[in-house]
Amino acid sequence: MIIQIFVGVVSGFAGALLKEYVLSPIREYKDVRRKIAEDLVQYGDVIGNPGSGSDARITEARTELRSDAASLRGVRDEMPETVARVIPTISSQEDLETVEARLIRLSNMVQGTGIDAIDDVELANSDRKEVRGILNLKD
Repeated sequence: MIIQIFVGVVSGFAGALLKEYVLSPIREYKDVRRKIAEDLVQYGDVIGNPGSGSDARITEARTELRSDAASLRGVRDEMPETVARVIPTISSQEDLETVEARLIRLSNMVQGTGIDAIDDVELANSDRKEVRGILNLKD
C-alpha cells in the first residue's frame, strides 16, 4: 500500500516536471513559430515592396517582427537544449539565434516611402526565405 502511494506520488511529480520543462516549451515554440509564419505572410508586402504600406502599417510590421524575435528568444531561453536536440521538428539553438537575428534585421528593414534600395529588398527577401527554411515553414 505504501509503495503504491509512493509510486503514485513520484509518477505525479515526474509528470508535472515533464509538462513544465518539456511539453510547455515545445507548445510555446510551436505557437511562436506559427505567429512568425503568419507575420511573414501578413507583412510580406511591406517587407519586400518599398513604399507599399502606410506609415501605420510599416510601424505595425516593425513592431510585430521585433516582438516575434523577442518571443523566440524567450522560448529559446526556456527550452532545454536536450529537447531541441532530441526532437527533430525543433530547430537548434544556433538556428533559432539566426532566426532571431534575421527577424530583427527584417524589422529594421521594413520599407517606408522614399526607400527604393534593391539590395535591401533582395536582402529582406533572402532573410524571409532563410527564416522560413530554418523553422521548416511551408511556402
